[in-house]
Amino acid sequence: MTSILRRCLIESDLSELASASSPLVAGALFGAAAWAFGDACAMAGGGHPPTVVFLPPLFALFSLVVLALVPRRYLASLVEGGGGVFNTGEGMSASARAKVLLFLAWGCSFGSAAGGVALAAGSGAGGDARRSRLASGSLASTILTLVAGMVLWFGRGGEESYGGGYYGY
Repeated sequence: MTSILRRCLIESDLSELASASSPLVAGALFGAAAWAFGDACAMAGGGHPPTVVFLPPLFALFSLVVLALVPRRYLASLVEGGGGVFNTGEGMSASARAKVLLFLAWGCSFGSAAGGVALAAGSGAGGDARRSRLASGSLASTILTLVAGMVLWFGRGGEESYGGGYYGY
């Protein structure tokens, strides 16, 4: 048992361990986000929650999916001088599409965080306990989903070691 722990923890490269475990950590964070929102909706009671409570977590989920879909190799081609942002006569290059998608994802992330905070601040002023519970659950779900997206993005290993994504896919 000691030799297995030593080989896994001491002799292995920690960056490989981090990139291999980042989808698991992000999945756990996303599960906690879904639990927090579901728990807030269940504990608030009083019928169907208002639609505005669902918007910040949905935008955070959208940004998480877009961040997971953008391969880093397209962004690396911009840094290494792999051509301009636009190809000549072919429309947008892959690196330009990646930049547009990243801008869209980070914009949705910022908007969902701002919307969650505004929703929580607005519900605290009214004094309604049900609305306050729903807003706090929505904010917690939004923050946990955004942290899951950051773990997924920054925990991604180098593209040369995984062939462009997680586990060679």
